[in-house]
Amino acid sequence: MADALDIVEAELFALLNGILSAPVYQHVAEDTPAPFVMIGELADQPMETKGDGDSIVTAQIAVVTEGEQRRPLNLLLAEIRDALDGKVRSRAGWELHFAFARRSATRSPDRAEVYVGNATFEIIALKSA
Repeated sequence: MADALDIVEAELFALLNGILSAPVYQHVAEDTPAPFVMIGELADQPMETKGDGDSIVTAQIAVVTEGEQRRPLNLLLAEIRDALDGKVRSRAGWELHFAFARRSATRSPDRAEVYVGNATFEIIALKSA
């Protein structure tokens, strides 16, 4: 049976793939051109009041854009927020509640024309009875 991390990763990909203005990957090849979105780190913490597998999952979604301005990165981060924040979804015996936590945007230290961003979400993952 899939655990909370498996379910959240699959649902993130399903919610984002095909609706953003950039492709979404779970693994990005080294020569992939920007812009792109990558489902990054997933971490879970069991909910203290239950022993049935319910978790709070923190999901990092990375974004890479190219250009002379940060604005395209900020727009793509806003697309991600709009696509996920407040969503409640069911998948494979789990109920998932998505909440936006924070975002960041910075210029790449390696290449001045590349901007890198991160959107963080907290997802409450409840196993259905």
